[in-house]
Amino acid sequence: GSSLILINPTDGPPHNQPGSWTTSRRFGGTPGVVEPAALNYASWANLNGIQGELNDDSDNDGLSNFWEFLFGSKPGQANDAPEFSLRIRQVDVDGQAGDYLFLNFQRNLYAEASLTVEVSLDLIHWTTDPTMIKPMTEINNGNGTATVTYRFAHPVGKGKQRAFFRLRGQ
Repeated sequence: GSSLILINPTDGPPHNQPGSWTTSRRFGGTPGVVEPAALNYASWANLNGIQGELNDDSDNDGLSNFWEFLFGSKPGQANDAPEFSLRIRQVDVDGQAGDYLFLNFQRNLYAEASLTVEVSLDLIHWTTDPTMIKPMTEINNGNGTATVTYRFAHPVGKGKQRAFFRLRGQ
């Protein structure tokens, strides 16, 4: 998960005030390391020369400008669409081999926004319940993005309960 970090450590905020703290943007936390300043959408759009609105698709690649911001892709280059995949892989979990559904996506490490993975069994009720979905890895790509992997908590296959994943950006 994340670690707690001071919002503005150089300002000497009161450590006993909840408003002085936030969560790190990196999976696994960033203890002892100062995180770079986060970018809000407006700042990111300005840096990238985006004239359109959040829901516009400035490079016509099928992703809105807001999703480009969340994924850390280049909004002016249609060929820079981030990798997003769902795959079934056989893995050993608690001593039992099984086929599990894995979700991989890229995220912007500096976005002042969140990407949340949710799972549903009926497409009506969505949850981040760790008994249903497990964060697995987050690998820093060295370019301001990370590749994130989640796994459905239960094996998949014929006769098994079906499930659905979605990403919620906010």
